Amino acid sequence: YLTISYPSFTIDLESMSSFGDFEQCIRANVSPPSNEIRCQAESHLKHLKTKCPQQFFEGLCDLIQKSSDKQVRSFSAVLLKQNLGIFDDTFFNIPLSSQNALKHCLLQQLKQESDAVITAQICDCIAGVISLVSQNNRNTSWNELMPFLMELSESASPVERTSFFICIDKLACNAVDVLRMHGSMQNLRDILMRGLRDTGDAVRESALSAVVSLLCELNEADELHLFHQLIPLLFSSINVSIGDKTICKTCQCLQMLADNQAAFFASCMKNIVECLVAVTQASTLEWDTRKLSMTLLTTLLQAHCNQIQNNLFEVAQQVVPLVFSFLSTFDDKEVEWNSPDDDDEQYHYQFGAELLPDMVSIFGPDILLNIAKPVFERGFGGGKDDWRATLIALKTVEVTLEACAECYESQLSEIVAATSKALQHSVPYVQYAALAVIKQLSVVFGDDKDVLLLPYHAHLMQPMAAILGNFRTQHRCVLIACCDALAQFAYVDEENEVMTQYATCVLEGLLSVLSHCEDARVRCLVLKAISVVCSVLQDEFQAFYGVLMKFNVQLLQDIFKGVVRDENGSLRGRLMECIGQMLLVSEVEACRQD
Repeated sequence: YLTISYPSFTIDLESMSSFGDFEQCIRANVSPPSNEIRCQAESHLKHLKTKCPQQFFEGLCDLIQKSSDKQVRSFSAVLLKQNLGIFDDTFFNIPLSSQNALKHCLLQQLKQESDAVITAQICDCIAGVISLVSQNNRNTSWNELMPFLMELSESASPVERTSFFICIDKLACNAVDVLRMHGSMQNLRDILMRGLRDTGDAVRESALSAVVSLLCELNEADELHLFHQLIPLLFSSINVSIGDKTICKTCQCLQMLADNQAAFFASCMKNIVECLVAVTQASTLEWDTRKLSMTLLTTLLQAHCNQIQNNLFEVAQQVVPLVFSFLSTFDDKEVEWNSPDDDDEQYHYQFGAELLPDMVSIFGPDILLNIAKPVFERGFGGGKDDWRATLIALKTVEVTLEACAECYESQLSEIVAATSKALQHSVPYVQYAALAVIKQLSVVFGDDKDVLLLPYHAHLMQPMAAILGNFRTQHRCVLIACCDALAQFAYVDEENEVMTQYATCVLEGLLSVLSHCEDARVRCLVLKAISVVCSVLQDEFQAFYGVLMKFNVQLLQDIFKGVVRDENGSLRGRLMECIGQMLLVSEVEACRQD
């Protein structure tokens, strides 16, 4: 099994006496002619490491340093790192001279390697070796490492300076104590500052990544304090004039730092807010770029609410309108909308909607709603031509209702009136948003019937019943949302004080949809609504029992006969739920035969 056969040659892997033999073995792992050959080559490498570890490590180093094939160099570096685990003593079983030769090889190749991916893999190996040397009580060290790296940091070559910062990045992630032991943190900070100011893009990017990795690993306040001078430099690449690519990379790096060391930014929040607001509102940048900037800004504001208390309203005036700019991206032409699942395709609109509750937690309900006044005025006071403004206003109410419940309660009559009017709108997106508001109103104010149910049932039930009565002209998503909102609203009428007034028109409408619409998802939501209405009406449901039970039984039989498709089982599940609920409120003798 220690022989690999190719169509044109055979290699004896027992001796592996030449550089070329070892390279062919690595090639057989990287791009083998067949899976069988790959397995043979993989097996031999394991065998070689066990039986001849010196030959194994030296062979990998030779390939990293000498192979002209990037794939071979890359695979060799990855393989070397995999075999430098802290629970693997194989490295210490080779002669000390070979260990030192491996270290020397890695440093020299770090200086010479031009491919950034392979450079990072070599740095992983360096971090792996120094971790082994540092964590094992053995008579070995690597005193040459840090002096070599310091020399590399001052190189005139941008490639070598980039390699230095990549290596610091890997050491910070895997062996941060090594950086503490060798030289002062202040000296390292100064080098990192130079890197962030470097004229080379690749150098600055690698320096930024190194800074973030290092700061994420530091856990002492005095150590973090040393690096506060870097904050302006960290945000210098978040500038409208620099361009999307660089801003995105910088925001992604700083987001990682903000998630791990949010306190680090506390002293500079004013400047940070100004910087990120300017980028987020820049119309010349792509929306994805502005989204990253806004996410970073929100994360930092959530962490440092206390630092902006003295000028909370002023900051909110800058930040909250940015959220509404994302909501204004709603696109009714390019995005296909056939299902509620398609809502996610409105990426930036949904992003803005998700941010609004965060804005409430940061600035408080009073400030948010004060700044949102123009949004409500345009949305609820405009004509039908401004349907997007109505959509945004409804969405704002929906997603902030729970957090701002006390503020909204005093304005509930205006909200209900606007929602009722929106249910009759000619644009289905507006109807859909209004139905989402009804559902949320039921959740938030449903416990107190005197707040929502009794005063406003007519404003909400009548338009929903009208949608069911004209279901053939309604958008599929509107029908689904209507049934869902109806079920939620009916659910809060525990004592049947309201549903009894609408039982006939609602149940006839639901049955009509169920009978004439063959859409499985619509039917599922209709059955859900019937189940809830049935549980509320109790004995009053008897008048509708016969026709509904007959239809449900027939539909259930059609499913099991294959006449009606029910691929995921949800329709028959809803049918059984509905039938079960009807049986619960009916006389036993009346329903026994059914």
